[in-house]
Amino acid sequence: MRADPLDLVISKNFNYNKRFYFITGNEITYMEKIKREILDFYCKKNSYTFQAIKNISQSPKEIGLFNSNKIYICNDVSQLNNDVLENIVDFGDIYLIVIENSSKTKALKNIFLKRNDSLLIECYEINKESKIKILNYNLEKKGVSLEKEIYWSLVERLDNKYMLIEKEIEKILSLDPKNINQQTLNELTAKNTIGVEKIFFEILKENQKLVNIYNERVTNQSEVNDFYFSFRSFCFLIINSSDEDHFSKNIPVYLFREKGLFVSIYKQFSNNKKKKLLKLLYKTENIFRKNNNLSLMVGLRFLLSFKKLVIA
Repeated sequence: MRADPLDLVISKNFNYNKRFYFITGNEITYMEKIKREILDFYCKKNSYTFQAIKNISQSPKEIGLFNSNKIYICNDVSQLNNDVLENIVDFGDIYLIVIENSSKTKALKNIFLKRNDSLLIECYEINKESKIKILNYNLEKKGVSLEKEIYWSLVERLDNKYMLIEKEIEKILSLDPKNINQQTLNELTAKNTIGVEKIFFEILKENQKLVNIYNERVTNQSEVNDFYFSFRSFCFLIINSSDEDHFSKNIPVYLFREKGLFVSIYKQFSNNKKKKLLKLLYKTENIFRKNNNLSLMVGLRFLLSFKKLVIA
């Protein structure tokens, strides 16, 4: 069976009644959020303990006398198939398999789709409709309402990464509702709209000036993550646009001042250069996945590599 990941985040009555949860996709922070939601449900509300295992073949063959139920977490699918799932003894344990999309996951998705004891949860970048649902959920939970102009301005500013969406909404809703206005919205989102996000639009400056700008605005782990994920969303807008008209129509409204420059950057990317850009993103996210975070130096190398592609 398949589940919308957003249902696990915003639904109060999501039905957690499966043995196997297969979390996949290409949005790492969303996948991590879904993993936490499932762990919280079983560990906090149902007294499960959790244990990381290399792969599902390491599941217990017999139950100990004083064993409690466990939720097993694995990210290796090399030995996973339907026969393996069928032969796992049911001790009431839960299995959480978390892995990014790859050639290995394509066939496995069909296995989990067909099983009644399994749930397939695919996590991709969050679209505008889902951003609206996430924002509405948090507003309702806090009992806060926003003026129409502020509400839609915030929707436009929210990133496509779940981690950054959650962070921005939390900052806004930490305020007294009386103080949530356009000015405070601009101030609280300045890090994205004036700081690290705007580094993208400095890309044509000389290398030394670009390095200086990066070093001034990106000074810690949180900022380098914000920098990369905002930059990545712009890169995918370039990669996924079929032509200039399609690209131009999908530029976020709040970037109206940068629209002309953004279009000129897009024009530099042929199909071949888009493929190279995709490889650069893949290489950078491999580093992210192995270390859970990007270092300041990795962020700078990514920036200069992107510039090299633009001007090549």
